[in-house]
Amino acid sequence: MSKKTLHIISLDIPYPPDRGSVIGIFNRIKAFHKAGVDVILHAFYKNFSLPKELADYCKSVYLIPREKIWNIVNTGWPLYIQSRRSDGLVANLLKDDYPILFEGLHTLFNFDDPRLATRNKWVRMHNIESKYYAHLAAIHNNPFKKMYYKRCV
Repeated sequence: MSKKTLHIISLDIPYPPDRGSVIGIFNRIKAFHKAGVDVILHAFYKNFSLPKELADYCKSVYLIPREKIWNIVNTGWPLYIQSRRSDGLVANLLKDDYPILFEGLHTLFNFDDPRLATRNKWVRMHNIESKYYAHLAAIHNNPFKKMYYKRCV
């Protein structure tokens, strides 16, 4: 039996597992590893740091910088999705034909890329993002944060 391999696209570096979204992603990576699945992790980041612990569970890890907010052109997508647009990600995914797991709505900018049309793709939803960001916009007093969160709805 040949070894199974899966691409996982993470909205953030899933280590240390210290908050809800990355706890779930890290636990899924560990579970796939334990089940004998090779994981190729693609993780978006704001602050670069490659934890050595990920090498224990992943065949390979690609870190992808997030786009700065001021560099984003309005495409109609929420900012948290647009900031994770990456031609490099698509290039790495095109190196093989393994299935792809998109972890959360945040990672979906490249989901409909025509070059990935024949691939098996799944999305693991985390939250109802529009409600989450609408709530953050309502509770923040900082006008810049409020404006950012409103753009995310």
